[in-house]
Amino acid sequence: MINRSHNNSKRRKLAELLLQELRERGYRGGERIDSVRSLATRFGVTAVTITRMLDDLYNEGKLLHNEKGGFFWPRLPQIGYLGPLPKPEQLKKEFLIEEATEKFFQRIQDFSCKVVCLNYADVLSGHLGKILPDLDGILIDGSHWDEKVEAKLNDFKGKIVLINNLPKETLVPISQVYPDYKGALAEFFSKCEWSSYRKVILVQSVNPNSLQLAGLFNEFMAQYLHREVDETIVLEDGIYTDISAFKYFSARAGEDWGGCLIISLSEYYSRVIYNTLAEHKCAMPDILSFDNLEERSQFGNFEQPYFTSVERRLPEILQRGLDLILRLIDEKSDELVRVGIPAKLIERKSVVFLRDK
Repeated sequence: MINRSHNNSKRRKLAELLLQELRERGYRGGERIDSVRSLATRFGVTAVTITRMLDDLYNEGKLLHNEKGGFFWPRLPQIGYLGPLPKPEQLKKEFLIEEATEKFFQRIQDFSCKVVCLNYADVLSGHLGKILPDLDGILIDGSHWDEKVEAKLNDFKGKIVLINNLPKETLVPISQVYPDYKGALAEFFSKCEWSSYRKVILVQSVNPNSLQLAGLFNEFMAQYLHREVDETIVLEDGIYTDISAFKYFSARAGEDWGGCLIISLSEYYSRVIYNTLAEHKCAMPDILSFDNLEERSQFGNFEQPYFTSVERRLPEILQRGLDLILRLIDEKSDELVRVGIPAKLIERKSVVFLRDK
């Protein structure tokens, strides 16, 4: 009796070996691969096995085939990436973003595609005009998207996927993969014992995404509590995040923060707020923090993560963005897609008044 599953498994292993070899040898799009006889000799199998393996790869779209019987390495889609890049270990600070980008670039190696890393200066200079004609699509992190970038991409014919921003309307046709906070916020609002707090304070930045998220939180305040937050604090973003938060809360260290609930739209703010107020021996507020950095880097003297967090699942957002842009390119689809990745509420000690549903 023929063991077909064994034969299929053997062909799959051969296919993976061949694809790895072709990538390592730097085959270019349209370049013919070795003959069936040559491959059979090199891998020590029959010509029939090689032919079936090549047919498998052709049917999967991994190889091209012409009427004369030859198999060819396909032209790889070229994708531009405009966003944060992995950093050396000693320079790491934004652990959540850097972990996500590391996983993203590892995942790229699993796909037959070429990624061209862009930077903001490329976009604003004439250099981008030389790159765009060779790109099939561009994956853009929301932190790098603004009116200038949008204007430069107005005539781009490829696919554009914007990731890591809340959904937004644009003049340029784009698909979007975004963090969907609504489920996590609904869970928090339904569990929080709001009457236990004398004041709700929102801490945000001037970053467009932070402003948009602040608007969403205020919508939930109106929907669930029929009121607004008691106070909004707007701090600087970027390289001045820690300094801005430290200066602000040091200046207000003489106030009574007990009985307050702080909604911090960045865990970098959350850490500085906690440390600053604790250092001045203030009555401590409860803190709901957006993002979940404590899973990646140790905070203060806590042995276990402390902040109740809304985690936006950034690694999944980047990976889904890559999957989406490759699908749109492969299908030559003009569809504009919006994919929401549900955020996750993680309950910890920083918010005391949370009840079970």
